[in-house]
Amino acid sequence: MLLQASECYYHPNDENECLTVGFRTEDDQYFLLSRCIHPTEQDRRLGLDGIHLELNDQRYSCYDGIRSVSVMPTCIRFDLSEQGAGALQTQFIEITHDLPPERSHQMRLILGEMFTGFQRYADLG
Repeated sequence: MLLQASECYYHPNDENECLTVGFRTEDDQYFLLSRCIHPTEQDRRLGLDGIHLELNDQRYSCYDGIRSVSVMPTCIRFDLSEQGAGALQTQFIEITHDLPPERSHQMRLILGEMFTGFQRYADLG
């Protein structure tokens, strides 16, 4: 799935104590990623301590559904795992944006923090 983001949102610690990055298109499609900064033991037991993905509706969401991430200056590609592809009904999500360099850098910092420990994350910017 290809998305041209008209809005990009990122926050290093939102009201739910999560790292959050989101993208919205002109026609209100969206892709949202979040990861709890301080998951509880219960979150860990239930598998809710990873990265949560949501595409256009809560019906199309899951935890830990990403196989790899490639971040470039004006494009981010998320290749989904089998679990992610099944939940979001697509094999990949590629987002293009026109953020100014400083905002793109800030968003990439938050994505880097979100994907700490994730082996297949590459910031190619």
